[in-house]
Amino acid sequence: MPAKILVDGDMGIDTFGHYKFDNGSQYMGGKARIVIGNYTVNFTGTSLSLFGIYQAEHPVLFQAIVDDGKPRNIQYDVTTSLVDVIYTSLILEDSDHTIKFVGSPNATIDYYTSEIGNNTALLGKKLIVDATDPSITYTGNWWTNTSSIITDDGAVRLPWANSTLQTNESDSSVTFLFSCTSLAIYGRNSRKGINVQMTKDGETDWYKLETSDSSNPPTHDALVDLGELTPEEHRLVIFDIHGPPEDLGVLDLDYVVYTPAFRSLAEKARNDSASETTTILVLASPTQTSISSPAQRSLSHGAIVGSVLGPRHKRTTSNTVSPIILARDEETASLDTATVVASENTQDARSRVDHLRQLMVEIQREIAQSEE
Repeated sequence: MPAKILVDGDMGIDTFGHYKFDNGSQYMGGKARIVIGNYTVNFTGTSLSLFGIYQAEHPVLFQAIVDDGKPRNIQYDVTTSLVDVIYTSLILEDSDHTIKFVGSPNATIDYYTSEIGNNTALLGKKLIVDATDPSITYTGNWWTNTSSIITDDGAVRLPWANSTLQTNESDSSVTFLFSCTSLAIYGRNSRKGINVQMTKDGETDWYKLETSDSSNPPTHDALVDLGELTPEEHRLVIFDIHGPPEDLGVLDLDYVVYTPAFRSLAEKARNDSASETTTILVLASPTQTSISSPAQRSLSHGAIVGSVLGPRHKRTTSNTVSPIILARDEETASLDTATVVASENTQDARSRVDHLRQLMVEIQREIAQSEE
């Protein structure tokens, strides 16, 4: 399931009738808005999905008016009292939209999401992704759990995307890699807490994932919340998972909410494409080597210059040709200037660098032998 913009029910909804709030741990943020009468939802993207509950025991009929267009009749068949999708719009143009809901009975609106287009403005937005998102990778033994989540007060909610990923093995790990300015990880775990090691951007420490002492762990609580971050790519690894001896210590991951550091998916795609190409400076093969007489020997040793590799995933590319001189003697050795070679196969490029360096050693050896 791709990332979606996430908006809590407290935001982005204008009501034209009465409303009140319903508190409960089954709701995102701990409460939902009960709307009595017509209401309007403002959103950005290509499609809207409302999550909530309709308080009715029979099919619900109402109208949805998109961007002041023609009313569309909607029928919602009530089948559960759990928070679930109660409305999904048609696919729309990638822009800002307003949908008016007319004639709707009492609706409890928890939150809504919107689909993201390539050019949807994302700065300042919260995005939600499932635990199976490609930005999250797993090692060890993880399995899928499709059971509902029971909250502290006995309420029930469905997992995001209807499933979670679980493990109780200490040698399992999970890695989160997001370009973001905030990151929070949600799920379920042992009510007695789980001790884990976490590595955040290269720094490792122990961390205890704690929940309440209730027999039913809470939901919509962040297992990990990194708070405000610098606008760049961040890497978080959770490993060495240990629960109490009397508890299996199951770590159960549901979804991730983050604030993107990129302005749109189009910009992210460009950044990802650039990061896949590493700029590597390699020396071109010598085209001419002249062995000088003793009177001409003036080879400068120790002039080896190498490239500096920055942190992983912060690679850049360049179209500028820059020279690298491994050894220089204008009188005795004539070498081509270096060229910039951009290659996705970094191992092959590094092998070429090693080969050229070895070639330089052999040239220097020949020069030394000629001095004898």
